[in-house]
Amino acid sequence: MIAEPVLWALVGLALGLVVVRRRSAGVAVLAAQSLLLGVIAVDHAVTEHGSVPAAVAIETLKIYDEMDIGAHVREVGPYMQQRLRERFTDHPLVGEVRGVGLVGALELVEDKAARKNFAPARKVGPRLLKHAEEHGVILRAMINDAIGFSPPLVISKDEIDAMIDRTAAALDALAVQLRRENLTVV
Repeated sequence: MIAEPVLWALVGLALGLVVVRRRSAGVAVLAAQSLLLGVIAVDHAVTEHGSVPAAVAIETLKIYDEMDIGAHVREVGPYMQQRLRERFTDHPLVGEVRGVGLVGALELVEDKAARKNFAPARKVGPRLLKHAEEHGVILRAMINDAIGFSPPLVISKDEIDAMIDRTAAALDALAVQLRRENLTVV
């Protein structure tokens, strides 16, 4: 069985739902603007019209239960976290490895000892994304050149290993490129 907070998060994602935690002026503005956009705003949530997304969400949750996705994530999530830390903690471009379950991130740094980030103008995170795509993995760039991992819930341990290996190859290619440009001492 899927835990209630996770269940509501999945329903929200499936419905295209935006949930706001407390009432605020921002919620009032969101509600007013939603009428202009053709969506319904109800108290703390905003969603589009129609029951088709709700039916899809319910069927998706039934499939998740049938496949016991929760148990699978509890098994492979810690494995992914372990593999991220094993492979990237000592990499000269990685200042921090963080995450929980199947969500992880690497924060890229110019100076590992000082944990100094790259200047934003250097666009190191987006450059890693390009290398990653060339190595067959899709990552996400975040603030401070952090790189996010959020694989599908059905990912296997072998696929996690492949994702880590491909990301490592992309990160090593970026390190070579930065050395050539004298942007960092890798």
